[in-house]
Amino acid sequence: MDYYYRRSMGNGTVTSKFRINTGSEVKSRAQTVPRVPSLENGATHHPSNCVRCYKLKKKCSRTYPKCSYCTRVGSECEYVDRKPKRPCLEQDKPAEDSVKATPAVHHHHSKAVSIASLVHSEEKEHSFENIELPPTEQSASKSAIAKKFNGRSIAKHSNSGPPNLSDEFLVVKPIADESLPSAFASAFFASYGWKYPVVDKRAFYKAFNAMSFTTETLVTLEVYLVLAVGCIIFDSGNNTKHYGSIFSDKMIESIVDIITYDPEIDTQCATLLVLLCIYAINVSSKDLAWSVLGFLNRTIIYKTDFLALTDKGLSKNVFWAVHNLDRELSLVLDKPSQFVPAPLIKQSADFSDVEENKCLAALMAKAVDMHKLQDRVLSLKLGLQDNNEEALRQLSVDLESWRVTISSAIHSEYAESPLLSRVIGMVHLDYYYLLIEIDQLSSTESFQFTLQFLSTSFSMLLNESGGDKFVPGFSLHMYFWYSKFFKVIDYNMKSLLRTLNNKDLSRSDISLRVSDFNGNLQLIVNLLKYLLNGTQTPDQYRNKMTSLSKRLTLLNIKLMGSNILSGSDEQLTELYKNIKSIMQD
Repeated sequence: MDYYYRRSMGNGTVTSKFRINTGSEVKSRAQTVPRVPSLENGATHHPSNCVRCYKLKKKCSRTYPKCSYCTRVGSECEYVDRKPKRPCLEQDKPAEDSVKATPAVHHHHSKAVSIASLVHSEEKEHSFENIELPPTEQSASKSAIAKKFNGRSIAKHSNSGPPNLSDEFLVVKPIADESLPSAFASAFFASYGWKYPVVDKRAFYKAFNAMSFTTETLVTLEVYLVLAVGCIIFDSGNNTKHYGSIFSDKMIESIVDIITYDPEIDTQCATLLVLLCIYAINVSSKDLAWSVLGFLNRTIIYKTDFLALTDKGLSKNVFWAVHNLDRELSLVLDKPSQFVPAPLIKQSADFSDVEENKCLAALMAKAVDMHKLQDRVLSLKLGLQDNNEEALRQLSVDLESWRVTISSAIHSEYAESPLLSRVIGMVHLDYYYLLIEIDQLSSTESFQFTLQFLSTSFSMLLNESGGDKFVPGFSLHMYFWYSKFFKVIDYNMKSLLRTLNNKDLSRSDISLRVSDFNGNLQLIVNLLKYLLNGTQTPDQYRNKMTSLSKRLTLLNIKLMGSNILSGSDEQLTELYKNIKSIMQD
């Protein structure tokens, strides 16, 4: 299947601007012509784009032996034959004798397979058609990555080995405000530098500080993804829309095309995959994040020596970044983790050898501890461990210990930083959410943790929209927070029904619990309305939030008009049925 539009390049030449290829087409394309193509009459132009320009969807001058773009970036320029191959028909087959006389040709298939081909499901043509990208002015192209992932392609390495991704470049559009690129980078590292520590901050800034973004700038794939994610965070905190005018979904798409999944890869490709997963989380694309994590998990399992006989394996930072992403995504989806089972993990979580200061190393270690706690909660929820009072008590004790120690590390690291309140806020959100999850596993329930989660979320959203310009911070407008928010609402609805249906509770106890619930309910409704009136809320959540706002407002009115203490049993039963009906609409 092909999807593209065509544009004239002059002299009757027409080029495809965007194309999604079938497996057969890519297979034929991968067969390259000799390094010196056969050009008739001493021509100086090749009939098709060079490999680099074709891969990056750039206009190629097609000059031979080197196009203008490859000349400018100092890259090797190669041309391939993309003429469609005529299908081999029965009558075209050589005679049996001639076949026997022809030496056997051995085809060596590389283990490197493009991410696009692995994500694609052969049974379902549009496996990623529901991926939603961030709302931008270029909304017409927001499904570009989803369509690209439906393409079938095999990425083959040359005889010299896998490509050096440091030699691959993308273009960042001119940025008139010279302070913005630095703000984007700061936003990324403030949000994810200690939670998913795959990017070497010092090496990044060494290359970054040598760049000027006032004109069109060529950057590596790593720099492009870091700045793109940072821009999304910055836009969320400053109510701006820089992403659509500076970065391109098609560029992210080209990264998908360049990255290969090969169990033998080093951490360079794994780092880009982690960054791609962080991007997916920030644009609320759970399917993309889950699939990329699947590749990373399999790579870690392949490269890890579980008997500790060798030092085989990915770097410590990549290992724990994938661990943290996987544990959090598994918990919000209530699905078994794809990561290495906890008893088999031998990798150290000691980051004291990092080049940054010791406080940051402590934060990195505490991030790992928090995601280990998430894994314990998930194991109890899914029945992988016995859910008993002692297990829940110990989990609560360990969670409280984690909160105290990470709060101390944060105050040491951010004591003089305007980010202090935001980092503490994010830690509290993780803490209160895990308490809510634990509360669902216990025989007793409390609405207090929900109140704390909602209040902290509302406070951070208000600070986010009214924060100082160019001060990087954390954004709640991502998949993890929205998933937790919706689950907290669902937990509270179910808890209310259990309370009303509990025959062991007295009327006074039920009345007190309903009163606590109604206070949380009003806060939820206000939070939903605030999000719906904001410009940063992803479009894919708006219909659900609109429906919830209407139903919960009606529920709030029902509860305020009820009299739990003096009402009859029949009235209480009727209230229960009405609430259940409202929740199921």
